[in-house]
Amino acid sequence: MIGHHMLDGEMTDNDPFLWLEDIDGPSALAWVRAENARSLALLESDPRYPVFLAEARAVITASDRIPYPSFLGDRLVNFWQDEAHIRGLWRATTLDSFRSPEPRWETLLDIDALAAAEGRNWVFHGVVSLPPEYRRCLVAFPCSGLLPALFISFREPLIKPF
Repeated sequence: MIGHHMLDGEMTDNDPFLWLEDIDGPSALAWVRAENARSLALLESDPRYPVFLAEARAVITASDRIPYPSFLGDRLVNFWQDEAHIRGLWRATTLDSFRSPEPRWETLLDIDALAAAEGRNWVFHGVVSLPPEYRRCLVAFPCSGLLPALFISFREPLIKPF
């Protein structure tokens, strides 16, 4: 692999950071760990850090936070994480249910259960669904290497009629 970079406005074949493109390589991983440690030490040295961290965690894990859904056909879908679902749930409800004080959510995909069953550290990265029924889906999970995501297709429909 030849790396190119700009030096004083001119393209060169000598990229000193080409080794970072091997994102799973030992050198790149060691560099990331060192940079993370340096950044974390700087953050933790600020006396406000523990308060900011606690406040941020409280906001993003609050059980009363408002779900941010999107339409998928005639349903609303939402990706939800909480203390019981660290990797998250992809879930659906109807518009009428969403308008109620206690929406009834149907779990479409439990990422924590999937990760446990497959022994993988899955991280939800979105869904592409086939219109107009939106019953067949490709679920995206980021993966290492040059591919932006791994798409998994499910044989059984994830979206079922209510």
